[in-house]
Amino acid sequence: MKKRMPWDGLLRRLHKRRHPVEQPLSVEKAPATSFWSLENIPVEIVHEIVSYLGWLDRAVLALASKTMLIRLGKDQLRSVLRYDLLRRLERDGAYPEAVLCPCCCRFHSPLLSLQQPGQAASIRIRLLDWGNGRAATPNLPAHLHFNMVAAVMRCHRNGWDKYTPLTLATGTRHRAPDGLGRMSTWTQCHVVRGRLILTEQRLVMPVGGAGESRRLATARLGAFLDGLDLASSAICGHRSWRRDLAWLLDRDLTDTERDSPWRKYNKCAWTHSQPCRRRRSPALGPLGGCGGDLGAARVDGCSNCHTDYAWTMVDLPRGRGRVLALGTWKDLGAGEDLADERWRSHLRGEPAKGVPRRKMSEWGDIFRALMLELGVDWRSYRPQLEGPCLDDLMD
Repeated sequence: MKKRMPWDGLLRRLHKRRHPVEQPLSVEKAPATSFWSLENIPVEIVHEIVSYLGWLDRAVLALASKTMLIRLGKDQLRSVLRYDLLRRLERDGAYPEAVLCPCCCRFHSPLLSLQQPGQAASIRIRLLDWGNGRAATPNLPAHLHFNMVAAVMRCHRNGWDKYTPLTLATGTRHRAPDGLGRMSTWTQCHVVRGRLILTEQRLVMPVGGAGESRRLATARLGAFLDGLDLASSAICGHRSWRRDLAWLLDRDLTDTERDSPWRKYNKCAWTHSQPCRRRRSPALGPLGGCGGDLGAARVDGCSNCHTDYAWTMVDLPRGRGRVLALGTWKDLGAGEDLADERWRSHLRGEPAKGVPRRKMSEWGDIFRALMLELGVDWRSYRPQLEGPCLDDLMD
């Protein structure tokens, strides 16, 4: 029998450390029986930690649990910081069906700020003055005020389906009192790069027969657009279709303009079945002069607000006439703050103070970003002649 030496036990322990026995995968470590958290540490230490926080952070920590609320007390938060606390709660997902109104500093449904069809016009005026004119503007459709933009963007960031861009889609029809003009407007919204983009397409058509009667009908389109509200007839708060396309919408020219080329361009744009071959004029824009492509248009922009726009003449299918297509694309911002420069640029009045002017090289960026998001050709504006916009125009 081999004699056991006194150092054999030490050698076996060293061998086990160098070559540990592999444990099966099913073996799990036993959970810890105790752990440290702010709820089970002494109250004195909690107060010491809280002493390094600001009043707003203390209020947020107190709302973490009932135990922390009891330990930190129920001190009243100063009114200056209450709105900041509500904004943190909104960011963390409080009240999914409501929105924090920046004017009344309360959570409520964004639909409460909408003008109902039966309400008087004075209510619409009060809505425009709501928030000192910062939360609503006549340059946008009535249902697109700041609270609706904020609700849609908040639901988009949190993955909710309560308010989506589809809820902002609308269609309107306008008819001239004398029956010689029609306009159909289709409004849609899309989220692109974390911001809400408003798309408006208008189809304007003179009602009349062919030849001379059609030319007489186009003479009333300018007066027809003048009778509409600002949101329906303007490009933005700084540009107007009536002014930019006066030569195309006005048939009645003054004596000095009667022999000008604009009269011939007006006649060519509305009545010629095929583009004629007269001299090309850069002032015609999308027409490119006679002989250009009537269906495609260059996209321009406004220097004072985040708006892109384009126009063109389009022949309807099956010989139903020629219409004037007007398109606008507006960047409404992320809907997080009234001080957002993209939102402020659309407010009424002169260009908002502190909002930088857009450079000419930036014109068309909003349109291109949206078209790339939708997977559509972004090089020129081609109006959509299918769907509710055209159906409303022909009804």
